[in-house]
Amino acid sequence: MTPHTPIYLDNAATTRCSAAAARAVEHHLRTAYGNPSSAHPLGAAAAEVLEATRRCVQTSVQARRARVVFTSGGTEANNLALMGAASAHGRRHLLVSTIEHDSVRQPAEALARAGFELEWIRVDRDGRIDAAEVVERVRPDTALVCVQHGNNEIGTLQPIAAIARGVHDRNRRTIVHVDAVQSLAWERLDFEGWGLDSLSISGHKIQGPKGVGALVLRENLVLEPRVHGGGQEGGLRSGTENVPGIAGLAAALEEVLTHRSTRRPQVEALRDRLAHGIAERVPDAHRHTPASDTLPHLLSIAFPGVTGEVLLHHLEAEGIYVSTGSACHASSAGGSHVLKAIGASPPDTRSTLRFSISHETRVDEIERVLAVLPEAVAELRLLEA
Repeated sequence: MTPHTPIYLDNAATTRCSAAAARAVEHHLRTAYGNPSSAHPLGAAAAEVLEATRRCVQTSVQARRARVVFTSGGTEANNLALMGAASAHGRRHLLVSTIEHDSVRQPAEALARAGFELEWIRVDRDGRIDAAEVVERVRPDTALVCVQHGNNEIGTLQPIAAIARGVHDRNRRTIVHVDAVQSLAWERLDFEGWGLDSLSISGHKIQGPKGVGALVLRENLVLEPRVHGGGQEGGLRSGTENVPGIAGLAAALEEVLTHRSTRRPQVEALRDRLAHGIAERVPDAHRHTPASDTLPHLLSIAFPGVTGEVLLHHLEAEGIYVSTGSACHASSAGGSHVLKAIGASPPDTRSTLRFSISHETRVDEIERVLAVLPEAVAELRLLEA
């Protein structure tokens, strides 16, 4: 392996589209191109793609009786879940965790500017939520509780079942929304068993195409649509559906359902190999990702004395692609709200890199990173001292 052979460790930002998903997209772009709202056979064939994929989404998250609304991705799904529910139900109190993805945080903040009362759910040093504290803060006028299943920066998994059961025991009208975008490839999700009201997924996080996602909804949940027009997707998301993307999503989901149980331990072993190697070679590196109850593919680590962005570009020059955190704030000067929420110091926040692995990552690639990284940290510490 040459230094410039790409080693891609930014799979939390996006994944490479699988061959099966790419074939499905191309087929529906070129030969199965009907509009699913058309009455002729090409339209009917496209409509069947939508219905087959809905069934696949239901199976993938254990939601046989739920509705599935196709969206342009996780961001739109989260926006529809929050804005649509808040507009439809008249209750004015929101509970949102401090480490949510920006596609949840920003619509919540927009609702606060529109007059809703927004309360933040705190996390501990591992990014974990206390389910009992969430339940205690639910009120008669609480419209929504939003908790991410697996965090996209540090990987922390939340006690979703305990939160949802407790919230509904306290106020059965409160909607529990879960962003599962980062979790679907690795964790068994149980929409009905956990008692959720809505859940979001995204294609490009599971080796599907970009530009397609879904919002899973409890059967009788009422939302106010955010996009109006032809009434597609049960009137909740007008506009001709992205049939090629949805076909690609189905192919990616089939692969997840087939291989998740074997890929998860494989990826977790690679993540742990990387973590242990860094701990041995850079002993003062500080790990943000918890040691347990975490997504298997994520590793967030601070390298004291080094600016994370500078280290990122140093690794990039060696053909190693990582990130400093969520791709959504790659250009933000404010730093990661997730690291701030878990109590990371400003220097630690500035010196953090996020490594995210896939089942395509090889042992020799991890070893290459472990050979390059310590030298890069040592060199940059001398330059930045």
